[in-house]
Formats: sequence, C-alpha cells, structure tokens
Amino acid sequence: MKKIILFILITVLVVPAAFSQIRLDMGVKVPVSMGVKFPDMDSDTESSVNIIDNFTFLFPEVSGTYQFGLGPLKLGAGVQLYTLILESIAWPMAFAEVDFSPLVPIVINAKMGGGAFLMFGLYNHGDTGNLFMPEVNAYVKLGKTFRLGGGVMMFTNKDLAKTAVPYILYLGGSFSTTF
Repeated sequence: MKKIILFILITVLVVPAAFSQIRLDMGVKVPVSMGVKFPDMDSDTESSVNIIDNFTFLFPEVSGTYQFGLGPLKLGAGVQLYTLILESIAWPMAFAEVDFSPLVPIVINAKMGGGAFLMFGLYNHGDTGNLFMPEVNAYVKLGKTFRLGGGVMMFTNKDLAKTAVPYILYLGGSFSTTF
C-alpha cells in the first residue's frame, strides 16, 4: 500500500513537470489611474478618488513562473516582483492565460497574488498577511515575445472589500520568454 501511494505521489509530481516550462516576464507598467472606489452599501451609487492626475511614473516588473500549457490555455505559479530601484517587493502569484494566436495576436491574462511579501532595498522585511492582488490584463503580441496592452490591478482582503477597493489602471509592455 505504501508503494502504491508513493508511486502515485511521484507520478503527480513528475508528470506535470515533464510538460511544463519555466517562464520569465520582464516589463514596465505605467499607471493611468490609481485610486480607491468606495461602494455605498446603502444605495446603488459609488464614489471614487483618483490619486494620480498630473504624475507619470513607471513600475518595472519581473515575474518568474513555472507554467503548464494546455493548448491555448496556460496555467502557472511563481513569484511577482515590482521595483522602484530603492525599494522592491515580491510576492507569490498564480496565473491563467489564454493566447488567441495565430487567429488574432491577443493574450488575456488573469493573476492572483499576495499572502506573503518580501521587501528589500532601503527597508528589508518579510511578512505574511491577508492582502491579495487580483489582476486582469490584455496584451497584443508583437512578435513572439513582446507584448503591449493594459489592465487593472486591485488590492483586497475580506475586511477592505466591504469599505473600499483600491485599484490601478495601467498601460504596459513586457517581454515574455520560456526556457
């Protein structure tokens, strides 16, 4: 019985690894709108605050993932990193991506990250927490590796979602390659 369980465990770990790839994404996101939506629980109205109006800044990003391909659908998990040179933050994330190529050169990606954070630079600290960042983006593929597009990233936890929804709408470009 122990040999059967061990065989099943090894099969579950090895078979997906045979059909997977390591993926590296490097890019830049430029926030177009960054703010907080305040849903009014007593009515159908919402109010919002836009934090950036006159500022343009870049968020360089890198993600390293272990990806599994299921035809045009790709699933993966790994680490997402944003840096502002003096300070960087990384967290675990998982994604699902649909690539509509060769019909149309469009890629739609949905990510969920958070739960644990590593900060390094001027302030070095590792922590866990119940903050999660869902993200959805759509990119147009220009060649095999370069993508241009945009998306939205939100910040939420069970307490925050009842009172406010922080968000970032962004435009961006990235290089995506697999090994």
